[in-house]
Amino acid sequence: LKRALLDCANAAVGERPLLVPCADWYTEALQQLRCELSERFRLFLPPKAVWQILKDKASFYTLLSKHGILYPESLTFTASELNKISTAEIPYPAVLKPSDSTEYWAHPFDGMRKVYFPKNESDATEIAKRIFASGYGGRLILQRYVGKGEERLGVLTVYLDSRGVPLRAALADVLLEERGPTARGNHAALVTRPLDALSFSLIKMLRDIGYTGIANFDIIKDGDRPLVLECNTRQGRSCDYLLACGINIAALMLADARKERTLPLFDYPEIYWHSAPHESVLTHAPDRELLERAVCLRSQGLEYTPFDNTGRCKNSPPRRAYLWLHRRRQISMFDKFSKNGAGGLEGGSFASLSKLKMLTLRLRGKFGEYVWIPLTAPRIAFLSAIGVKGWIPTPSSERRTTKVAVPSYRKDRSVCQMMLL
Repeated sequence: LKRALLDCANAAVGERPLLVPCADWYTEALQQLRCELSERFRLFLPPKAVWQILKDKASFYTLLSKHGILYPESLTFTASELNKISTAEIPYPAVLKPSDSTEYWAHPFDGMRKVYFPKNESDATEIAKRIFASGYGGRLILQRYVGKGEERLGVLTVYLDSRGVPLRAALADVLLEERGPTARGNHAALVTRPLDALSFSLIKMLRDIGYTGIANFDIIKDGDRPLVLECNTRQGRSCDYLLACGINIAALMLADARKERTLPLFDYPEIYWHSAPHESVLTHAPDRELLERAVCLRSQGLEYTPFDNTGRCKNSPPRRAYLWLHRRRQISMFDKFSKNGAGGLEGGSFASLSKLKMLTLRLRGKFGEYVWIPLTAPRIAFLSAIGVKGWIPTPSSERRTTKVAVPSYRKDRSVCQMMLL
């Protein structure tokens, strides 16, 4: 890696290139090579001492406690402390995860997952033994599972310049997560919203400890209590939602490198961002209220997906073929890994839509009114192919005509009227 980076630096013309890590193991590698690379690159990394605290979940939770920020009840243990599992006062099913994700992924084994959900004490012990047997030498965390069906996941991304001044931050609710054993926890659809009290507490904490660069927080709401799950000392996979809000991280880094002054700004429009196909979001998103917000934002044109390329190749046959294949693969993946088809407005998978006798399709009329048309499932693919947007499957248990006022969540606080059939 060092040799490849130095070759890139030698080939660069003009100003020193920016070097930004996009994964935990790259962040650790750049921290280790920091002294050797800092003369050739502009590195946007937090100070090493600060990074060591935040990258380890156990020490991160200690930091949260010092700043009065809540997180789920947790138990930390090493390979020689497996007996702690039997004395833990954490109810099952629980969450089991590595404290140091970089070291964890460096020791792959069969059945490896990003996070585990043991059903009982013996299950947790067996999973922990397998992880430690792989060569992982860090700590594990047994944590209370916040998953009673009323929780809502969130993500907060913060950018602080080289002086440690917070300049940008964007908060979003997670509408849908990716599927698959190693993909759980990655965001597939988001709906942004204004910063809340917890957001400003986390921003203040970063400023107080002298953090610089990009920080990405995973948050979960347990009833009325927002809890912090972890912090990534880099941009996340879904960081593209910042650009959708109007936050250009690359431009901010370049301005900082050139010593150009940038004023803090934390007020951005609310948008619906998704990397998964919209059909999969409608089908598998578990939060109906949040899904209605997304549909409302979409109807107002406040939708963004990274596959909407506006460049010259947007309509080229190879790109269109790739996007079609990618979309079909994504839909199949969400159907395959969804738990018995749970989630979404109709409580079933996309493949099971044919079992419904009635679906509804929302078309935007000439004057913006909403028209509802009964459909059969085989027509869904055709309507999607010709570009019809916003079809909403409706559960058979709610086949009655009602009007529901759904706030647009824009500054004008206008109301989007939806019809549920």
